[in-house]
Amino acid sequence: KNTNKLLNNDLFEILAGKTGYLDKAQYCLSVLTKKDKRRVLGVFLGSESDNQRFYDAKVLNWWAYENFKIKN
Repeated sequence: KNTNKLLNNDLFEILAGKTGYLDKAQYCLSVLTKKDKRRVLGVFLGSESDNQRFYDAKVLNWWAYENFKIKN
């Protein structure tokens, strides 16, 4: 069973991801995403819940794709 709740979103493509949990780091997620020709690598540590780590990743990836453009 896959636990990555970002897999079925229409904002960006998921290229790779890994979830984890440690007592000190809490809920964690590393994820590599792609939209058009751009890629974003995000590492999220210290989320308070399973759902929060995916929410944070979705919002921050969306923000990155909306605010950072490739210069020609």
